[in-house]
Amino acid sequence: MPQLLHSKTLSVLSFVLMTGCGGGGDGLAGAGTDGASNTAGATASTSTAGTTTTSSLAGTTTTTMVGATSTSAATTTTSTYGDTTTTTSSSTTTTANPNLPPLSGTPIVLDAGPNGTLGVRAWADGNTASGGKGAPVGNANCIKYEWLSTNYFVHAHVSIFRDGQRLAIPQYIGMAADCLYEVNTDNMSGVVDAFSNAYKRLTLGDLFAVWGQPLSWNNVAGFTDQPVVIYVEDNGALRQHEGDPGDIELSSHRSITIQIGTRLGEIPVYNWSSYSGN
Repeated sequence: MPQLLHSKTLSVLSFVLMTGCGGGGDGLAGAGTDGASNTAGATASTSTAGTTTTSSLAGTTTTTMVGATSTSAATTTTSTYGDTTTTTSSSTTTTANPNLPPLSGTPIVLDAGPNGTLGVRAWADGNTASGGKGAPVGNANCIKYEWLSTNYFVHAHVSIFRDGQRLAIPQYIGMAADCLYEVNTDNMSGVVDAFSNAYKRLTLGDLFAVWGQPLSWNNVAGFTDQPVVIYVEDNGALRQHEGDPGDIELSSHRSITIQIGTRLGEIPVYNWSSYSGN
């Protein structure tokens, strides 16, 4: 990672020269059958991060996915009721959880450009006056640039929507004058870097603490008095987070969508193939 760190260090030093110190502005199981049901054929099945309920009643099979995708290859199912036998084959069956917005069918290609491409500005660049200034914040340390080590390094994505409008996460969060926090942003794409000497559990709460913004169910970065819902997407599996909003881990290519106010019509998904940010 030396080249990565060198690039980030140049970015940080440039930011520091321009701005001084960078201040700114997470069920169901079982089946019931009336009649006989047999499954024949070679079956390869994968269920990703969700719960599947399958029931067979009077020759009808229903599969419900809870925030996940079920894929079956070369599957043949025969259901018998009375004198009627029905045989069906399918390669993929997915039924979305109706309580969650659907995932977007058009992934957003992440852009690591310095100007950022996602959302409108709602906050200034860098940490706020109450954000990290070099001392440890939450579970995140600020590492001297000459001591940086990235044996553990992941990119996660965080987006904030207020009444359907995307708000750009500021660039340069976590960049102090002489050190870099283990959670930080390089640009306004919403990508968050989480790194350490070895694996370390870094969370959404750590990001907000370093940023210097509140994060609770009634206050997200200064937006209050509107309902807050947080969605977490991992490899196409979507769930709604319950519990402490700050406890969501920043894991590799995880997408965290914070919804303030109006319910989203769909949850964005991202294409990481072109992302080259540090």
